[in-house]
Parts: sequence; C-alpha cells; structure tokens
Amino acid sequence: ASKIQSHVRSPVIKIPVPAKKFSHIHVDLVGPLPPSEGFTHLLTIIDRTTRWPEAMPMVQTSTTDCAIALIRHWIARFGVPLDMTTLEAALKARLQGPRWTDELPWVLLGLRTVPKEDLDTSSAELVYGEPLTVPGEFVNPNSRLHSSNNLFHSLAERFAPIPTSHHGLSTPSIPPSLKNARFVFVRRDCHRGPLQRPYDGPYPVITPGPKTFRVMIGRREEVISIDRLKPAHVDLTQPVLVAQPRRHGRPHITQNQELFTDRCAPLQSNQETTRSGRHVRVPLRFQ
Repeated sequence: ASKIQSHVRSPVIKIPVPAKKFSHIHVDLVGPLPPSEGFTHLLTIIDRTTRWPEAMPMVQTSTTDCAIALIRHWIARFGVPLDMTTLEAALKARLQGPRWTDELPWVLLGLRTVPKEDLDTSSAELVYGEPLTVPGEFVNPNSRLHSSNNLFHSLAERFAPIPTSHHGLSTPSIPPSLKNARFVFVRRDCHRGPLQRPYDGPYPVITPGPKTFRVMIGRREEVISIDRLKPAHVDLTQPVLVAQPRRHGRPHITQNQELFTDRCAPLQSNQETTRSGRHVRVPLRFQ
C-alpha cells in the first residue's frame, strides 16, 4: 500500500488574465523543506498579470500565520487583491540544501529578471518600468537608461493582458469511477515513513465537484482537491467502516495498557496512588 505510484491528475483550467496589476494573485504553501534556520515551509505569492513572485519562509503554517505574512509582505506593498487562487509552486527543485534560506533571494531575483516568452519582457519591467541589474551584468548605464525608458513608454501605450501559457507536460489522469464515488481515499501530503500508507480512508463524499470534493472526515466537512483523492471501491450492501481522522498529540492509553502497567510495576511499601492515578513515594516522616 505504501508503493502507490499512480495518482489523480486533474486538467489545468484556463483563468482569464485581469487588466489591473496585483488584483488577482496565486497563493500556495511549499513544503515541508529541509529545516534551515528554523524554517520548513515557503508561502509563495504570484501576481497573475505581471507574474511577479514573492516567497516568504515560514515556521508555522496555520491560517493566522499565513494571513500575517500575506499582509506584511504583499498587501502592505501592492494593496488588497480582489481574487486569490491557490497554485502548485515549483521552487522545491532548487531549495533542497540545508541552507535554502540563503539561496531564496537569488532564486527570486532570477524569476523576476528573466524574460518571459509569452510576455516578451520580465516581471520586473512590468512592475518597475525598467529591468533590474543582476550580478555580472556589464552594460553602459546611459544607454541602458535610455533604452529602458523607451521600452517603458512603449509598453505603457500598448500594454494589454497577455494570456498565460502552460509549460507542464503531465497528462491528466482521472479515474472514471471518481465522479460518482460514494467513498474516497485522501492522500497524505506530508512527510511519510517508509511503511506508512500514502492514503487515509475511506471517507464518505458529501458533494462531488469538477475540481474539489466536499468530504466528511470525522465530524467535520472538508473541501479537498481531486488531485488528492482516489475512489474507494466498497461493498455498499454491507456496512462500511468509515475511517476516523488521525489523532494529534499524546497517544491514548487503553484500559489493557493501564492494567499491564500496573501488573508489571508493583507498588513498593512506601508508595501510594493519588486520585489522578500517579504513583508517588511518601517520605518516611509522613508515614
């Protein structure tokens, strides 16, 4: 069960490019990465119009921490976006070393200054009006400033939203039975041990959809992307044993474990049991 290689891959949906800059952004969490200075995740943000990228190292990935990082590093500079979309970022290929936080600024500089084939310019030129100077670049400053000003004015006159292009070569793969599945397995998108199962479940489906399913996990409904789901082929004529969500924190001690502990560790003559079940040793002066 831990060697499953085939997963669901849904097709990419075309999203129109807005005319106003920084009005539609893509947000995603990348990780877990190798720990570097205490950081294990990246919060990535990309503007859909200019393709301007931002990446912030994160220690915690809770909703509050992500909202604070979004306000400090994006909204404070570019304003409040009208639309937000999650995406699958690909910074993980470069940021694999133990000091990936030191490489992150150079990765962002390269993404911002490299010309895009579909834009015929770079994200930095669309945001600042001129290209950024990169290390090792030997260009006459006067001619560079003159050409960049001409380029900025020409872009400002004929600037229009350019449709995005897809560079991935993955072929969509969706099981036909997933559309009408009553129960599904949910993939674990986290670090797993060598013998841990990649999927949890089965869980009942509340509402299916083209890109997301509403699934009942425990006592809570969750919206999950179909890329993390697999159809569960169960016998509906028999009662289905629904999986329970994974427990977090200290494992629960069963009654058999308590009896086994008491039997293997007999009380000594100067020990007593408190009301909470703890074994304490009473000093001799209190006996």
